Amino acid sequence: MTQKFSKLWVREETKIKIEELVNLSEEPRKRKITKAQAIEDAVVNMLRQKRGNVQDIFLVAIIAMLIAVVMPVTYKVLSDFKESSADVLSPDAKTNIDNYYDKIPVFFDGLFLVGFVGMFLVVMVSAYYVDVSPFFLVFALIMMGTFIYIAGILANIYFEVASDEAYTTFANNLVVTSYVMQHLVPICTAMATLVFIVLYLKVTNNA
Repeated sequence: MTQKFSKLWVREETKIKIEELVNLSEEPRKRKITKAQAIEDAVVNMLRQKRGNVQDIFLVAIIAMLIAVVMPVTYKVLSDFKESSADVLSPDAKTNIDNYYDKIPVFFDGLFLVGFVGMFLVVMVSAYYVDVSPFFLVFALIMMGTFIYIAGILANIYFEVASDEAYTTFANNLVVTSYVMQHLVPICTAMATLVFIVLYLKVTNNA
């Protein structure tokens, strides 16, 4: 009897230790999953706490205008530096600078386009997660008209700078940037319309 009890006790103790080892091996994995889920939930909750996304198009337009204004100014500064340093540079260094200088328009245009499209995609994704009521859609339509009007003002600010004699040549070389700013109003209209459609579908699906 004592031997049977002893064997049973050993088996139970061994079983408990095995279960403890299994739990210990699974704890790090559970912690990782929990941490990843916590981060995902935090991001989703942050997006859901946002109120309205149509006005984010206004922020995109402002940032686009600021970047577009800075680019020809920076381009001119680099051009002045290239000309002023031409006499003191070796032929090889001058050739390298000329090669890099010729790539500035493509680099600036690419940077502007990636940033502009990236900001729009962020607005679209956040519009999907935001919680809105049907009453907000009416307010969103009013905001759309206001922000599209402001987008026209921002485009005019850019062209005030771009039409300056000191920056005209440099602004004209930035083909993509100039095109986007020239069509900023219709582009912002299309962006705001897409965001409004996403919000409308979200409201109708939740109804």
